Amino acid sequence: MMMMMMIMATTAMLDLQINGKPVRKVSRTKSVGVHIDQNLSWNVHIVELSKKIASGIEALNRVRHFVHTTTLQYIFNYLIQPYFNYCCVAWVIAT
Repeated sequence: MMMMMMIMATTAMLDLQINGKPVRKVSRTKSVGVHIDQNLSWNVHIVELSKKIASGIEALNRVRHFVHTTTLQYIFNYLIQPYFNYCCVAWVIAT
């Protein structure tokens, strides 16, 4: 099925329809783990990512006195590192 898009511009707003159904305007959205705002900026994504990374670092700090260094490296590799690796190609292109 072919997707048809129709854009109708008015002086007040832009109405976007896909296959005759209106597309609702939102200030931000999340798709495949990437937060995008209405200005196509990375700000919301960076804030959300920072929270997740800080949470992983906090977990690492809580257990650091009780586990071996190798275990800490495993925890880092599984809880923190993936946030830096995911979508790194998009980050490089955006900078």
